[in-house]
Amino acid sequence: MYKQIFSEGLIVAERFMSFEEMQRSEKSWGIHASQVEQGDFNLVLHGIHTPRIQIGVRSYSKGMMFRGLHPKDLILLYMYTTKQPPSIKNQLIAKDELLIGLPGEALDIIIHNRFTVYTIAVEKELFCKTFKTFFSQPFEEYIKEKVLLMPSSKLSQFFGSVKRRISGLSNGERSEYYDYKALESELLKSLFKQIEQHEQSASHKKFDIVKVRKYLDDNIHYNISIKEMAEAFNIGERQLYNSFKSNYGMTPKKYMQIIRLNAVNKELLQSEKGNTTVAEIAYKYDFTHMSYFTRAYKKIFNELPSHTLQKEIVSVLS
Repeated sequence: MYKQIFSEGLIVAERFMSFEEMQRSEKSWGIHASQVEQGDFNLVLHGIHTPRIQIGVRSYSKGMMFRGLHPKDLILLYMYTTKQPPSIKNQLIAKDELLIGLPGEALDIIIHNRFTVYTIAVEKELFCKTFKTFFSQPFEEYIKEKVLLMPSSKLSQFFGSVKRRISGLSNGERSEYYDYKALESELLKSLFKQIEQHEQSASHKKFDIVKVRKYLDDNIHYNISIKEMAEAFNIGERQLYNSFKSNYGMTPKKYMQIIRLNAVNKELLQSEKGNTTVAEIAYKYDFTHMSYFTRAYKKIFNELPSHTLQKEIVSVLS
């Protein structure tokens, strides 16, 4: 049975999105997005899709954190190009690794600096069937043993070739005339030809430092010191500091500040104008020095918290 996931037709699109628009778009996929680095936010999105395959290239102007679940009917392949390696599932990722998102699996990503992400979302049955035909091995067994690698230059070339292919097909013709099955199989086989294979290694195992991150997430309403964190896990402050930074590319204090500021931002956007104040929400997350809080908030969101509260009705509820 031909299972359609995306809207019908051959689509090539480009969009510029604000932070609020991006958040709504990610939320529709079951993903929560938070800002990590300071500066202006802008996102340029290039998208291509057929009924069962969606290929996207998104360029972000600043670092981000994404958490949620991968869609249940899709297998995702994605790669980040950025100066500093991203942290995926609590560990830094090697250069050129093509990451895999399995249906219903937890998504947990931290990226620093501006970055571009290439994503290829494929209906699960189509992906697994084509993969087994091409590699002569079930996908689930293959990924237990192998790491998928693809130089970003090859991924960029693949995106460009797909864009030209679909643009040429859709120019002046009616979409119902296309043999979607043949086209989608062709696109996947073209992708698989570019993939390089490496054996899994011990570096893909989770680290105990994950417990520290969960501890900070669970205590988001408190400004916890490094000493308190170290005592909670009975380890040295230097060990905690170094382990956290090596896994996530930032100190535990910076991570804690980021998640608290993003929580404030979310509540400001969701609060009805006139029913609360910036100070009430800031105090809820243990920001007791308002001048410091305001400076820190503006660095990340590029606006005063009072402006976020005032624009909520227009930007989020409209």
